[in-house]
Amino acid sequence: MEDTLQMTAYINEGYMKLKPLLYPCTIEFSLMCLTLFFLIWENIGKTFTYKTSDKASTKNVFMVNCHASIKGLFAGMIIFACTVISVILYA
Repeated sequence: MEDTLQMTAYINEGYMKLKPLLYPCTIEFSLMCLTLFFLIWENIGKTFTYKTSDKASTKNVFMVNCHASIKGLFAGMIIFACTVISVILYA
């Protein structure tokens, strides 16, 4: 029982230290949600027409160039890891 209380106190202490850092994130998240809500609100009742071709193609070939995708993936993972480490160290 004491271990659970100590763990809860430890988590609560960590949360209180991170609270000032998380506040700007909640503001940005709220702005993104507001933007999404506004875009949905603007498109209520609109109908979209799609052009269809008379010639139906049976072969669809999609070419995707993923030349530098690995670099971006690893760069993003490194930035994320550095962010997590800095939050842990400086919180």
